[in-house]
This record gives sequence, structure tokens and C-alpha cells, in this order.
Amino acid sequence: MLWLTLLLLAQAAPAPVEVAPGAAVFARTCAVGYCHGTGGAAGRAPRIQGRTFARDYLRKVVLEGIPSTGMPAWKGKLSDEEVDAVVAFMMSVATPGPSGPAAAPRAIVAAPSDREMPPEARRGRELFFDAGRIARCGTCHLLENRGMAIGPNPASPPPKSASDLRKALPREVGLARLTNGEQFPALLVERKDALVRLYDLTAAPPVLRTVSGAEAAFSKPAAWSHGQAVSDYADAELEAVIAYLQWVAGP
Repeated sequence: MLWLTLLLLAQAAPAPVEVAPGAAVFARTCAVGYCHGTGGAAGRAPRIQGRTFARDYLRKVVLEGIPSTGMPAWKGKLSDEEVDAVVAFMMSVATPGPSGPAAAPRAIVAAPSDREMPPEARRGRELFFDAGRIARCGTCHLLENRGMAIGPNPASPPPKSASDLRKALPREVGLARLTNGEQFPALLVERKDALVRLYDLTAAPPVLRTVSGAEAAFSKPAAWSHGQAVSDYADAELEAVIAYLQWVAGP
């Protein structure tokens, strides 16, 4: 019977090769604050970490969504490989270990750096990932393997002042125009299989939208600046955030 047990365990365990790409798919589609949160730790939608799920159930929910809820159907928006990968990733963080719930995956949350962090930079880190703000920096930016990799790396290079940070206009941002007349600042994610996926930057946190390529045009520049994204921060707070970005960038 030992061989049968091992076979069942092997079938239940997610293939390691799928987990890393699955983490990337989860980060850009499921981990935003109003969904399942970073690494599945919970947002407005239920947590994934430390729970028990059947693989077939997760796959069905990813493909078909859940009617009358905020869970959309990803069938036709994600490839079969992406669906399998994100399910494998969710299984990897959902399955409790012998000492309790699984920790956040290393691809999302990394151990702190050994470099000493000055007090102002430490305050800036707290502000960058401030869970009390809907429009916190970590909603759109990934640093120290925390947050969301929606926008560019803000520490490469770090801004010199709060004014520079507010005026910044990432080159990736453009203007999306839909055939129904709707226009909004957006960050293009990909064009694939006649579909366009982009982040709508009208409000915080950004909303990931998928539209038909025939219905959307994307051009640059957009009448948008980073100041809209950091409007909840005072200049003194942004100076602390910059100290943190400078610390991340290193000497």
C-alpha cells in the first residue's frame, strides 16, 4: 500500500515547475488589494493561504468564476498553461504544513535585508506598504519582493524630491480609448489572442481590465501623473518614502 500512498501524494502535489509562473499570474490578476491579497494572504476576497482546496475545485472557479460575486471567469482570458500554473501556485500556498498554515511564498515576500536601515527609511517602508491606505505605494510597486509589480521599480533610480515623485509620468502609461467612447489612463499589460489586458488607472487600486483588441486603442501620452496616485501622502511622508527607496537602491 505504500506505493499507492506515494502515487496519490505525487498526484496531489503541484509540479514545482508550475509554481513560479503561477505566482506571476496570481500577482497580476488575483493579488490586488480588492481581491485575494499579496500571496493569497487575503484582501477583500477570501484568503488562499493555509486553507484546504481540491485542485479541480480551484480550476473550476478560476475558469468559470463565481456568479453574483466579484470573482470573474478567466476562461478565454488566461491560457490553459496559465490556469494550470496559477492553480498549482494556489495549491502551494493553501496546503497547511506540519507547523501550521503555509508562509507567504518566497517569490512574493522575502526576508529583510541584512543592511542596516536608517530610522527615516524604516518610516518610509512603513508608509510604502501602509495597509491603512487604499492608494499605498505597494498597491502598484514591488520592492523587497513585497507589493504588486504593476508599475515600474520606483528605486531605479529613486526620485530626488517629493515634487519629482509627484510629477513622474511612467513611460508605460498611456491613454486607452474604447469604441463606446470611454477614455482612461492605462498601463498596457499585453495583447494576446485578439484581447487587450490593461490596468485602468482612473482610481486606486488600479483595475485590471480585459477588452477586445477591436474595441480598444492605446496611445501615449496620457493626461495623468504619479501625483494622482500619491495624493494621500503629505510631502514629509513622501520624503520618508524616498529615503526608503534610496536605501533599497543601495549605496
